[in-house]
This record gives sequence, structure tokens and C-alpha cells, in this order.
Amino acid sequence: MNHQIESYNPVTGEYVAWVRIPSLSNSINTTIYMYYGKCGVSVNPSTTSVWNSDFDAVYRLHNDFNDATVNGRTGTNTGSTDLSPALIGDGQTFGMNDYVQVPSSSISIAKGTLSIWSYASSFSGTQYLFGHTSTPTGFADRIQLYVDDGAGGLDLGFGNNHALEEGIATLAPNVWNYVLLTWNGTTCSVYVNGVLEHTEAYAGFSALQTYLDIGNDGRATGSRNEGWGGGLDHARLSNEIFSGNWIQTEYNNQQAGSTFYTVGAELSIVRTFYSRATGAWESNLSWSFASDGSSGAVPVGVLPRRADNVVIKSGHTITINNTSDNGSCPVSPDGLGLANVGPFISSNISMFYQSGDITIAGTLNVTGIEMMIDGYTHILAGGTFSLASYLVNVGYLEADVGSALSTLDDFVITGNSTTIINTNSTSADDIIIDHTEAILCGTGAATLQNGSGSVITYSNSATVSQVCTSFTINCTGVGCSGFPVVGTGLYSTGNTGPGGVERTDGTGGLVLWLDANTISQANGTNLSAWVDRSGYGNNAAAVVGNEPVFNTNQQNGFPDIHFTNANSDYLRVADAASLDPTTVSVFVVGNHSNSSSNNAGYLVKFSTSAVNGYQIARNAANATSRFRIDASGNNVNSTAGAYNTNAILSGVYNKTTLSYFVNETSQGTDNYTTDITANTNFLYLGTSPNAAGTGVAGFLDGDIAESIVIGRNVNTAERTIIDNCLSAK
Repeated sequence: MNHQIESYNPVTGEYVAWVRIPSLSNSINTTIYMYYGKCGVSVNPSTTSVWNSDFDAVYRLHNDFNDATVNGRTGTNTGSTDLSPALIGDGQTFGMNDYVQVPSSSISIAKGTLSIWSYASSFSGTQYLFGHTSTPTGFADRIQLYVDDGAGGLDLGFGNNHALEEGIATLAPNVWNYVLLTWNGTTCSVYVNGVLEHTEAYAGFSALQTYLDIGNDGRATGSRNEGWGGGLDHARLSNEIFSGNWIQTEYNNQQAGSTFYTVGAELSIVRTFYSRATGAWESNLSWSFASDGSSGAVPVGVLPRRADNVVIKSGHTITINNTSDNGSCPVSPDGLGLANVGPFISSNISMFYQSGDITIAGTLNVTGIEMMIDGYTHILAGGTFSLASYLVNVGYLEADVGSALSTLDDFVITGNSTTIINTNSTSADDIIIDHTEAILCGTGAATLQNGSGSVITYSNSATVSQVCTSFTINCTGVGCSGFPVVGTGLYSTGNTGPGGVERTDGTGGLVLWLDANTISQANGTNLSAWVDRSGYGNNAAAVVGNEPVFNTNQQNGFPDIHFTNANSDYLRVADAASLDPTTVSVFVVGNHSNSSSNNAGYLVKFSTSAVNGYQIARNAANATSRFRIDASGNNVNSTAGAYNTNAILSGVYNKTTLSYFVNETSQGTDNYTTDITANTNFLYLGTSPNAAGTGVAGFLDGDIAESIVIGRNVNTAERTIIDNCLSAK
């Protein structure tokens, strides 16, 4: 849509712009979308097409006096100074002798409209908003909006009468007032703050001088000495007469924005792109929205952006050669603003930065630039991830046996990242392990061989203990010394739990893992059983008649389980000792609608409706959710939430603090210092126990894609890794 930038603050990100909306309904809400973050924009995209031919001149008065319309009727300033902030971006401050002279060629004798925003802390003498007269004697052909009673009483001079009407309305001090004048050849009308205050016949308006004053009396000759004495902002001259409803809407739009419009939550639309041919990352011809390519290439101009997920299929090579190939501005590791990322060598370099998931069955080739990954990057057997410069991992990177990972420059592991390398085909110049949370594990090996004197660097207190004992770093280049290096970290290796956290053999802390992606049945069919992947055999089962529905290709192409309140859908898992830990970490990917019962459960292991155990559930009757341990006094309610929108819900309890996260954003904490009370009830999905603990009550209306219970409190790095792994769902 055509838009015109009023102001932009690159420090705070505040952006004020005029937008021309194609149509605006007076009966239903009109939704517009703002897209931002496009890199490489060097030319101001503002256009005069924002203002149609009804507008003869628009002066935004933000320390320049250009006409914002296509007519180019530039004003000339005498004395007024910049006022920042004013009502809309900047404005101008006017004293007794100050004025902005604008061409009167934009004014029609037959009909027209003038409007301006005014501000004054007090009133004294005669103060003009607009002024025009024909000659110093006679003063015919007047256009005069002014106050002169010392109290803000607005007067109108028009045609041959300086005092056509006095005391039309009182302009309040210390607030912005919107004053608008219209004329139609016989009568003129004055509106104040969107309300019609006066209409009267006029005469003697037949000729114009070449100019009009904003902020003074507009004398044809002699000095201007009746300046406004305050702030003025956004003056308009039009050859049309607008309706009262239009004027009221204009006032609401500009002054009372919070009552005129609402700003919705930032959209988090994450799409999955599948390669359909060898090509460039930024080319639409490289990608399809269908996994088999049957939908053809994505539209021209569409490409995987920073948060999108990509799958590079076997036989395809995708090339990245510009830091903005994903349509977003490059980011340096330092630019992430994370306390546990950097500084390290070259951490100030701007890089191609991808936060979405990348699955590589073919080849991802990065040439001539550095790359930083922050999602779940998975190199499958037979896949190749090749870089000519830096690779920085701040997310979760996994290289399977039979895959290849190589960078001709440094490989950096930093932040809360986990790197699992199970292949021996890994090479780099140097390895940098930054800060104390990053983990390098796996059953493979890395070889430093691309430069002279390759080294492992531990920066910002990092140590070799962050490398697993099962992982080896070799060096075959010139000047290698002190190799091989074997890690000393006592982390579990070769883990097959979510994101590589925990085992799936029924002996570790992962006690429940229900993943809809493992279900093989027809779309839209009832689900009677959901097999647990943890190894503990904590399978979920449905009660006949209350089965939820399995749906394929839901969020980001992944399946989920749909629960309907009207059908009382739910699943339950039989009680087991593994499901009654003393501390716990719970993860759910799901959503609920407003049709859900109050306090409907996503995942609940309570003895009765509200005590003894743990739960993630809907928060009362809201779009938000909560994490609770044992009783209603021990819970964290989320502030983030939207109906029918998938979210990653993560709760961790460590016998000191309950911590709750939505999409990896903290929702707060609560203190509790007691072991979780064990119970013998079922673990429920989509519902909760009733008050007696003998049945169920209240049902979810929504979806669950994945549920995880770990019978201990995971650390920050592990929680982030699991959330990253779940982010595609």
C-alpha cells in the first residue's frame, strides 16, 4: 500500500507513517498488515500517492515545509522552530512574529477545506492559526482562524467580515486541538475536535493573494505580529468538502488512535519450504510448499525468510552467497544482544542468520559469507553442509552418521547451543567454544585441517568439559599441536530424546514423549492410542466414544491431535512410578479455542481437579495458559497467548522455583520448595480430573502436536534445545 513516512527513530524503532488504505468500512473492522525487516532498503519508499487529488497541499511541519502531495507547493518558514515530539511526529513552535508562508494557488474560491492541529499552554493577545487578507486596507477575502480573548475562544473571519463569528468554541490549553474550516460558496462551517461547532453564510470572498500564513495573520503588506504562540502540526488544504463523519473519523484516527485502531500481536507465520530443484536460496524456482513438489514453485518474490523452515531434498543443492538472501538484514553474533554469545574473534561480523529449522538431505552450500544458525539444523545421512567461511551455532545442530559438515574457516559453538556430531566427515579451520553453556557431543570426530596452526579456542570461561568424552577433535594441518583432543564432559551421548536431550531406552529422565509425527493412520480418523517414545511404555489411550481426531498436514505441515469440547475428547496414560517425579519439566505444543472449558487441561497429572501433581492448562477462561505444581497457589499464568495459535508451552520445577515459558519467552516464576506430591491418578491429555478424582471434567477444544515429560528439572540449555526442536510444530 502507498505510504509516507512521517518519522522514524532507528534507536527506538518508533515508526510513524501515513498509509493510504484502499477502503475503510464503517461497520466492520478493516485489517491491514505491516511487513518489516527487509534488508538493503536504501531509498525512502514514501510516495506522494498517499494523498489523492482531493488534497491540494499537506504540510506535515516536521522541521521541513514541503508539500507532501504531488503538487509540490513548498512553504517558506520565517522564525518557527522544530517541536519534537508534536502530535504526529514533529511539529513547529510559533512565536509572535513567526509564520510559514504557503502558496494560496491551492485554494479554491468555490469550495474547500483547511485543517490544522494546535497546542498552546496559555493564550494572550491575538493568535492566528491561519491568516489571509487581500490588502492592508479593507481586509476583504479573509480566511482567518484565531483567538483573541486571552481564554482560547476561537474566532472566524471569512470573506469581508473579520468577526464573522466569535467564541465558536474554547480551545483547551495544554492539549492538542483539531480545527477545521470548510466553505461551499455560500456558507462556511467550523469543526473543533471532530464536532461541528458553527455554520454561517458569508460574502466577499472572490479573490486571493498569492500566499496564506500558517501560524500568523497573513497580512498582504506590513509585518506579521500575531503569531500563534504555541505548537502547530499537520496542516492541510483541500479543494473538497468532507462529510461530518469523515471529519470525526479523521480526528479519531489522528488524535485518539487507541480508540480508533488496535495493534494485534506480531504474526509468527512460519512456513516450511521444500527444495524442488538445485538453485539459489533466494530464487522462488528452488522451492515448493509441497514436500513432493506437486504444488510447483512458490510465487515470484516468495522465499524462505529468517524464521521459516526448509527441507533440502536429496539430489538438490541450495546455494547461499549473500548475507541477506533470506530477505532479512544480516546479524552479527554480538548483535543478538545475548549475554552468553561473544565477544570472540569476528563476532562483530554481520552474517546470514537463520532461526528456522534446516533439514539437509541434499547439499547446502554457503559461499563467500559467514552463517549463523539458531534453529534445529539436521544433516541427514548423505547430506552435506559446506561453508567457505564461519559457521556459528547458537541453536541445535545435529549431523547424522554418513553426513558431511565442513567449513573452510572457524566453527563456533556459543550461547545455549547443542552440537551433536555423529559423523567423522567434519572439518574446520579452528573450533571456538564460547561461554559455558554450549555443548559439543556425539559419537563422531572433527578434524581441523584447513589452515596453518589450527587450534581449539575456549573463550569467555568455556572449557574442554563442554565437549563430551565420546567426541574427538583431530588435527592434520601444518602446525597442529596437542591433538587429538578428547572431551571431558560427562554428558549423555548418542541421545535420541527430543533435540538430543535424554535417552529413549526407558532408563533416563525422559518419561513421556508423545509425538503426533510418529502416528501412521488416515487423516481425519479417530485416535484410540498414542505410543510413547520415551521407552517407558507410558502409552496414551482413548475411552471409546471420546476419541480425539488425528489430522495430517496441520501446523507447518506436521500432524496434530484435535480435541473437541463438545465431544468430551481426551486421552489418558495409566499411572506409573516414572510419572510421579519430585521435580519435573513439561513441554506441550498445542493451542486452544475459546470453546474450551475453563481451566481445560493440556497435560495434567493431578489427584483431583486442582491438587497434588503437575499440569499445563488453559488459564481460567482466557486465551492464555498456566503451569501449576501441587495446588492453586503454586502456579505461573502466562501473559502471552492467542486463541487457535500453536505455541510451545514449557514448565520447569526444580523444588525451588516454578518457571514457565511460552515460545521460549519467560512468563514469570513462582516459589515452591516441596517435592511434587505423588498420586495414583491417570495422566490426562485434553482434560483434567474431576473434583473427586474419580473421573474427568472440562475439556480442551484445540490441538496437541507433541507432549513431553522429563522427570527432573532441565537446565536452561536443555530447555532451549528442546524448544528449538519443537519450534517447527
